Amino acid sequence: MGDFATKELISLSYKQPPWSVRYPELLNILEDEPLAPKGNVVARSICWGGKWGSTESKALPYVTFKDNLLDTDPHLKDVTHGSFELQDDSPVFKLGFQRIPFEKIGLYQSDDRASWPVAHTVQSRSEL
Repeated sequence: MGDFATKELISLSYKQPPWSVRYPELLNILEDEPLAPKGNVVARSICWGGKWGSTESKALPYVTFKDNLLDTDPHLKDVTHGSFELQDDSPVFKLGFQRIPFEKIGLYQSDDRASWPVAHTVQSRSEL
């Protein structure tokens, strides 16, 4: 593994919680072929109207591909007007896809957020 990536990984204390609990498969990554993409999963992705990416042949034995929708219309609501939400009859739901909560993405009114509308003053580093 590149020196930079190794230092970054160690600086995260990846063998300690919460990392060791959430990603137990990484505990021995530096001892067992650290450059091999072991455990990589490409799941529940959609490729329609374009070319599916390529994976280097040496990596294929290590990567799991599952529940992807390729070259099939995913039934998006209104792409021409920028709506990439899935219609209720989308075939991806049979593959285990879950709806993206678009209403929770971006700015929205909440007592846990800054005053509405959001306004702030930019400070230079010397002012901090």
